[in-house]
Amino acid sequence: MVNQELTLRPLVHLLNREADAGQTALQMLRATPVTTWPDYFAARPGWMSYGVFRTVLSYAREQFDRDPRLALAITTFVTERVDDIETPPDTIVLSAFIRGLAYKEHGNAFFGLAKYPEAADAAERAIQIFGTMPALAVDVAWATLLRAMCLDELEQTVDALNLVMRSVRLFGEHSEPRGYMVSLQVCGGILFGLEEYGAARDAYSIALTIAEELNDQKERARTLNSIGRCSVVLDEFELGEQQLRQAFRLFHQERMESEMLRSVIGFADVQFRRGNLQIAIDTFHSVYADLLHFGMIVPAAQVLVELTDVVTRLTGDLTYARSECAQLAARLGDYDLPGNVRAAVAYVARITAAAESVSQVRAALEYVKQFLSDILASPSVAFAPA
Repeated sequence: MVNQELTLRPLVHLLNREADAGQTALQMLRATPVTTWPDYFAARPGWMSYGVFRTVLSYAREQFDRDPRLALAITTFVTERVDDIETPPDTIVLSAFIRGLAYKEHGNAFFGLAKYPEAADAAERAIQIFGTMPALAVDVAWATLLRAMCLDELEQTVDALNLVMRSVRLFGEHSEPRGYMVSLQVCGGILFGLEEYGAARDAYSIALTIAEELNDQKERARTLNSIGRCSVVLDEFELGEQQLRQAFRLFHQERMESEMLRSVIGFADVQFRRGNLQIAIDTFHSVYADLLHFGMIVPAAQVLVELTDVVTRLTGDLTYARSECAQLAARLGDYDLPGNVRAAVAYVARITAAAESVSQVRAALEYVKQFLSDILASPSVAFAPA
């Protein structure tokens, strides 16, 4: 054992130095647009290393829920260069790991932007790379689970379920509770799509227990949101709205606004197909009121603007859009809003009131949605009408 420790000690020291170098590089990179990164790397050949790219990919992961477009820009930068980086000597597994990780995170970034074919392709590439090293079996499982999620979104349900079961087996063989949790979430999503709502909620409930044991607040938020959706479609409205309100507060606290808004879109689409769009509208009005109650003004505005946009898209109902935007402006007028938010809300109410087509309404809503997203990162940014 002593000899083994002596053998590993130089590698441990080397990896620690690589990690330190990665943090030093990231401090500089965070302050610059990704479009300028090629110049920074060209001027610093030493940054083409395992430690720097590992740190940059961790930074991309932080952005999945906050700014998925930034995450995709980062993973695109990495995948275009990952084959050329230097890894520590005599560590062939690290070369496979960093290359596979780059494509897995690239797939995650595509998935966050609903680019499912591209995400599936990136996940498959990651599976192939990880699969060259038996030591990376757990990483294969994660990439396989990502591909399953993509195939489910692409309505290839049987293939998706097969991949989920393969992931469950791999996570079981390596005692990975987090993998079990996410596998159950994916399985719940597939069952929800098959309209097996009770079974889906059971799967999500087990996943929630694991998330709570792991004290993972992001996964608690995701899973509570999924359980709430199941409860609503099972006609347990009061319970479902309570679960969704709790989930949306967590989404905001964990800076998961992009996921929060995807939930509005997805659930409205589901209820529209089921002929129950009003249920989704009532549910998210409850969520909106709850966010206001807790002083979460910008997320509340985001929810109502997103809901108005998706309902307008689905129904083409201009009267609904005008009414919702007018109510948003009136309701938020009772709160001490920052001037830029007040200007954005007044703008969307004014434009929708005068609009003569769905396209005009949706263009105004899209413009304000982007602004509300921007101010979460830069609260002082001024609103400039389109």
